[in-house]
Amino acid sequence: MKKDKFIEQIEKYKKQMYVVAYSILKNPTDAEDVVQEALLTSYERLHTLQDEEKFKPWLMRILVNQAKMYIRKNSRIVYIGNEEEIDQVTPKNNYEEIWDVVLSLNSKLSLVVILYYSQGYSVKEISKIAGIPAGTVKSRLSKARELLRKELVENNG
Repeated sequence: MKKDKFIEQIEKYKKQMYVVAYSILKNPTDAEDVVQEALLTSYERLHTLQDEEKFKPWLMRILVNQAKMYIRKNSRIVYIGNEEEIDQVTPKNNYEEIWDVVLSLNSKLSLVVILYYSQGYSVKEISKIAGIPAGTVKSRLSKARELLRKELVENNG
């Protein structure tokens, strides 16, 4: 892949990358840092991409790995954010309440929900991106759906 095509693809996916990073890290500044690291790493490893059609899953896999490394390095840091920062990352549409609940789930659950419903990845693709078995993806989706259902029923009476 040539530099121009790489830049074009990055422009296309950078907002999605931020949403995924935020779903893992729950911190806007950390999410931005991890996206930048993932972009640098992906550019440096561009020669390893064998099929340009698989650029997006390849890129998201790098992003998820960068986020996991960031968590390991900073596992003792506890971030307390504010509502304004969270509001900046959540999509503004009829589903705001659902997004609030999705982002309140633990990062393992919110990651699979966002990749499946928001980004449109299949269970198999999420398995590759997150580096977990397909059965684990399915069980996390099931658990997340149940938690979302329960939370939304409680909030809406």
